[in-house]
Amino acid sequence: MSATRLAGALLLCLLLAGCEDTAERQYGGLERFGLLEWPPDHPVLLAAIDLVNDILPADAQKFSAGWVPGQNSGVPVYAVRSQLGPTEIMSTFSECGCVVVQASALDAWFADKVGTGTALLTIEPAQILAYMLLHEAGHIARDAAVADATEAGSTQGGYNLDETVQKQREEDADEFAASAIKLGLEAGGDRGYAAAQISLALTNLSWNLTAHRLLDDFGGTVLRKPSLFWDRGLSHPNLEWRVLVVNDLIAGTDTTHKLLTEFEAARSQGTDGILWQAPQSN
Repeated sequence: MSATRLAGALLLCLLLAGCEDTAERQYGGLERFGLLEWPPDHPVLLAAIDLVNDILPADAQKFSAGWVPGQNSGVPVYAVRSQLGPTEIMSTFSECGCVVVQASALDAWFADKVGTGTALLTIEPAQILAYMLLHEAGHIARDAAVADATEAGSTQGGYNLDETVQKQREEDADEFAASAIKLGLEAGGDRGYAAAQISLALTNLSWNLTAHRLLDDFGGTVLRKPSLFWDRGLSHPNLEWRVLVVNDLIAGTDTTHKLLTEFEAARSQGTDGILWQAPQSN
């Protein structure tokens, strides 16, 4: 081989190696785990990451955009599409030490949780994603060895009030997130502004969940319908109850406490106190 051709071959190898290195840094090798990056979700996810990093104290584990070359100062976060469940928003992957987010599933998630009625308040996607990332930060801080899938828990066990280890982990992560938001509000400045945005999203989500329960399932509250108040499966507590708990931990007002206690009164009804009866099959 001539010197010219040899030099050209070496240059090609270097260029290819550079491309592979860029792809590895940009996409984190997600294809190894059956995942593909979804760039259209990058802007909303980057906004959520910025909100969370503004709220978390300086000594806390923070997040970074995994698709941005050179960003390795925190837990990498990636946008994916159609590789998680249809309404699964976020999951930690121990294989890559990262968090993957399916922001494109938010519309389906909202429709499943709060319906599509005209009484619903607007929730900015970046703000609710930021809360979910704070929840993941709670898992990382408190039970880092446990992978989590946000709002995609097993439905095994039907509607129940059973205490499980996984439910307790979810409650612990919610408590971590609530504490971070409360401390951010108290700190003020950029940290307080970011915390206020997420707190507003949670307040609006609480309203939407209640409106969905009262309007779209008229009578279900009076009848203490288990599907409205109990847990669906054994891995995640009832979402409306969780949001009421978090709002009360953040604000601690008479209103947030009353809303929580009234929901818990209906939630605590045993089978003897439930007036709702499942339809009988013919």
